[in-house]
Order: sequence, then structure tokens, then C-alpha cells
Amino acid sequence: MRGVGSAPKRDVSDDGFAFIGGHPAIDFVNTVSARQSDTPVDRLQSYRDLLEWVRLAGLVDEASEPGLEVDTVGDDASRRRILSRARRLRESAYESLTSLANGKPVPEDASRVLSREVQQASCHRALISARTGFRWNWKGDRTLRSLVHRTAWSIADLLTSDRLDRLHVCDAPGCSWLFLDTTRNHSRRWCDPRTCGNRVRVRRHYRRYRGASARPVT
Repeated sequence: MRGVGSAPKRDVSDDGFAFIGGHPAIDFVNTVSARQSDTPVDRLQSYRDLLEWVRLAGLVDEASEPGLEVDTVGDDASRRRILSRARRLRESAYESLTSLANGKPVPEDASRVLSREVQQASCHRALISARTGFRWNWKGDRTLRSLVHRTAWSIADLLTSDRLDRLHVCDAPGCSWLFLDTTRNHSRRWCDPRTCGNRVRVRRHYRRYRGASARPVT
């Protein structure tokens, strides 16, 4: 499945969105931090946040879709509904991807939501002729729902790919972010070695130091 957009060039945007998962679908799931804690952080607080994430994730092709301004369409109530729908899609994707990463069955409710959203998104796809063959394109989908459609299509792209065997959950306690391990020896353990990886190393060093200092002097 092609046409989901290219990955952005920077790891973290000015809005705090991280693009380190290796695929837009994973970066979408990772817009929530510290899921397992008492104070999770959701970076999709508004419809404009969702619009900005879709653009930064590369799900809008600026070359073929100039002037896409879906944020100017609809009222506040419609935008809130779309944001709620996107969050529901995100949680279903999180449950599905986490289950697959842990070798467990995908929950039926999550699978049902993903299937419904992908089916609706497919109605807005068109196969068009290109110089070297054919490619997928969005056919006039400039409504509020287009943000959900593009994101759902990206999730389907990952779920139907041959890269799921490289899908992992960050080993850092309390993180729960996902990533694709593209290292040759499958040795990546953390979503980001500069943050989670560094915290784990510091914690281990501290435990070793405390253990050594607690030993009696002989």
C-alpha cells in the first residue's frame, strides 16, 4: 500500500511531536507519552494539533495537494468530533500494535475500529497514472474527515507490511512507546537512546554505585 507520505526529516517538532518510530502509524500512536503512569501526556489536545501532526508526518503531499486547508472547514463541534474519532483510532492502533509486538491476539474491538476506518478511507483513494506507472492519490478529500482517513490508511500500510517482525515496545520502565527496530542485529531496545536509553543507563549506574557503597570495608 503506497502513498502514505514520507517520514519527516526531524526527530522532534516544535510542537513536541516525536518522529522516531520508523513509520507514521507508530509516530501517531506515540503522540501519548507515559501511558501507564498516573499522568499520561496527550499531545493531540485540539483539532489544530491533529492537523499539524498529519502535515509533519508527511501524510499530506504538498506537491500534489497544494493549498490543503481542511482546518478552515466545519464548526467547532465538528472539529471536536473528528479529534475524538482520531483519538479512538489511535487507541485502537496502540492496542493492535502492542498486541502484535508482544505476540498476542489483537483485541476484537480494536480490530473492528481499524477495519471500519480503513474501509471508509479506501473510498477516497484513486489509482492514477504516473510517469513510471500508477500511484495512489486522494480524490478531492478535503473535508475534516480527511485527517482521519489519511491516518487510518497509514496504519493499514504498516499492518499489511512485512515489517511487523521488527515492531517493539520500548524497554524503558513506564515508556510504552513503539518503534521499528531496523538495526542489523535487532539490538535496539529503546524508542530513543538519548532519552529512555540514557535514563536506563543512569539508573543502572546509580544502582551499581549504591550497591558498591553499601558493601562493608574489609
